[in-house]
Amino acid sequence: MTSWSDRSLINDRLSTCGPNSPVSVVKYVPSAVVYHMGSATIGRGFTDFTRYHLWRNTLWIIAKDLPTGALLRHPHQLLLGQLVNLAVAVRDRKLDIWWRAWRDTLTGDSASVLYPELGHAS
Repeated sequence: MTSWSDRSLINDRLSTCGPNSPVSVVKYVPSAVVYHMGSATIGRGFTDFTRYHLWRNTLWIIAKDLPTGALLRHPHQLLLGQLVNLAVAVRDRKLDIWWRAWRDTLTGDSASVLYPELGHAS
């Protein structure tokens, strides 16, 4: 069953659709079923590569795709998610990777995104 907050997030996402949007027609099909087969990225375990991309991409999705209304209605959930990521980074001694994901997101450092082995582009 979909909770109120799930519906709220879905409504926020759908409200960004319009005539100029790539998703200008939305149809709700209550009988539709979606099966999730698991993440291919995590399938091999949490490598430094997967941690970086999971943490960075989560931040990018929030920054680029989450409507302002959702940001304003759900800041506690977003903060909690990031605090959990920070706690995992500290626990697993991967704070450097967590910090690099934040740094690259905040600076929009595409060189680090394309070539992470080069480090931060100056």
